[in-house]
Amino acid sequence: MNIYCAHPFTREYVGQSLADADPLEPENWLIPAHAYLDPPPAPAVGQAVVRSEDGAAWQLVADYRGTVYDTITGNPQQHEDLGDLPGNLTAEPRLSPFHVWASEGWVLDSDAQSLAERVAERAWRDSCLANTDYLAMPDYPLTDAARAEVIAYRQALRDWPEGGEFPLPEHRPEPPTWLAEKTQ
Repeated sequence: MNIYCAHPFTREYVGQSLADADPLEPENWLIPAHAYLDPPPAPAVGQAVVRSEDGAAWQLVADYRGTVYDTITGNPQQHEDLGDLPGNLTAEPRLSPFHVWASEGWVLDSDAQSLAERVAERAWRDSCLANTDYLAMPDYPLTDAARAEVIAYRQALRDWPEGGEFPLPEHRPEPPTWLAEKTQ
């Protein structure tokens, strides 16, 4: 006789076995604890089969065991319990640092993303200005034409944050050719 076994603590279906005949009453079968005669249903992806608390029937429950994500930080963590996830966890990975959790899932916070892009581009611009400070010194040996190119480049860097294409990197001010070759 086939029997269907459940884990004694989690009640999760663990497999099928055979019941033994009772040696004192051969017409009866010995059914061990946490074993049942009714077969469990087939679970779908993301489900597990467990026996109800009262032992009366098999149930399908959500199975999110494994890596899940914190809805506040987006950090991955391991989850070991059967059933629905607590409200602070999701099975969906955070798509970027600029996504925030909402009732419909991760949504892009475009304001935060735009601010971060602007801050990063200003930092790039500031480093370009700092890296060319020595060229702007009146005693640095440059030709008048090269000095004019440096002055124009540095002014373009200063004006760039107010430009319509800021902070798109493909629209960054280009350094004079001789300076770009020197810094490569």
